[in-house]
Amino acid sequence: MHKVLEINGKKYIFLPNSLLIFEYDKEIDELFKNSYKDNQMSATSQADKIIHNEIEMGKILEKTNKEALLESEKKHVGLQINIAHGCNMNCKYCFADGGDHGKVGKMSSETAKDVIDYIFKEDPNTTAKSIQIVGGEPLINPSILKEIVKNIQKYSQRNNTEVEITTTTNGTMFNDEIIDFFNKNKVSFMVSLDSMDKKTNDYLRSCSNKTISQYDNVMNNFNKYKEEVNFDIFHITVTPYNKNILETAEKFYDMGAFHLHFDLVKSQDKNFKFCKEDIEEIKNEYSKLADMLLDFMIRGKKISCHPLLTNLDRLYERKPIRRKCGSMYNLFAFDSFGNIYPCDMLMWDEYKLGNINGDYDLRKHKKLKLFLDDDLKCKKCWARYVCGGLCLSEKLIYNDNEQRELLCELKEHIAKLKIYIYDILKQKGLEKMIALK
Repeated sequence: MHKVLEINGKKYIFLPNSLLIFEYDKEIDELFKNSYKDNQMSATSQADKIIHNEIEMGKILEKTNKEALLESEKKHVGLQINIAHGCNMNCKYCFADGGDHGKVGKMSSETAKDVIDYIFKEDPNTTAKSIQIVGGEPLINPSILKEIVKNIQKYSQRNNTEVEITTTTNGTMFNDEIIDFFNKNKVSFMVSLDSMDKKTNDYLRSCSNKTISQYDNVMNNFNKYKEEVNFDIFHITVTPYNKNILETAEKFYDMGAFHLHFDLVKSQDKNFKFCKEDIEEIKNEYSKLADMLLDFMIRGKKISCHPLLTNLDRLYERKPIRRKCGSMYNLFAFDSFGNIYPCDMLMWDEYKLGNINGDYDLRKHKKLKLFLDDDLKCKKCWARYVCGGLCLSEKLIYNDNEQRELLCELKEHIAKLKIYIYDILKQKGLEKMIALK
């Protein structure tokens, strides 16, 4: 069934399977309703044809979703490699329990080689990979980070394979050598910083050495290195303590940021659970941010922002997002000892799938895959193919119904805002800008 959406003063008719968007018109709304009611649909009128295609697209998507669920082959496209179970910070909401996932140790040189050997030999025909180097804090093990990058480059050159190498860091451990290495080897990095207000940020993200401020450290490094390397991508974890998303974005962009990655905190700590009022406030902040982003883009400013500008190209191409991420399909994570997990969020023993020595639990893989896809609420949701649904870690972490409902409410709001942003940009003739997002 088509869905009538209202967002930021605009009203749309949206077809969830075919991703068609129309400005709201009462007559069109009635025509679509009548087409659904007509069991003997002839598909002769334009409205009937559109609804007929919508229904057929739904059947195709359902069929391909089932086929993907039954697919047993592991594909390695998005990969995460943890090189250090430890961190020099004590963030209050850390999903990895202080950065170590309950483990102790750093990746060795031998394991670094074996992990890369496994990745490229397990799936040698893959023509593109995205490999993220993670921790803990990956820069507490800099020599292995460099080895991993060099090992990846050897394989990619030998196999003529395009590999994107990224890392996420707290930004406190940069030095001339690391920056020079990132620059020369095209390693992209994202810095985690939760607020442009020093007090708020350092409350949420405290350093192990209490005399050091992460905020001051990152700002100093930003000013020192911003001309030498693309020091302009930041990850902001949204918690009940830093809901002022618009103000945060304004200050980051004014500072010279290109991409801001806003992500809702994933924590079972009662201090980081959201209430209904929190979600309403965050929804309002995202609505205002959408208009600010539109103003920037219409004026030609080059920016990027997750989640509001993520996958706009899928609306442009009318290409449904069947799942939020590739976990259990083509995304896997490796810990410092060569064990394999669904993703770095779930690098706990209970979710261990196997190891690089060939021991892989296909039963557990299938069980988690079924758990991920067995979601009646997502399957019935109008926003399913704009949102992509919940990822595996969200399903496991947001395990109480109230938090799950609030999360889905926010995701639906974000889906509406994406449709709104897409429509405004399209009206302005900025399709090329849409396609780049």
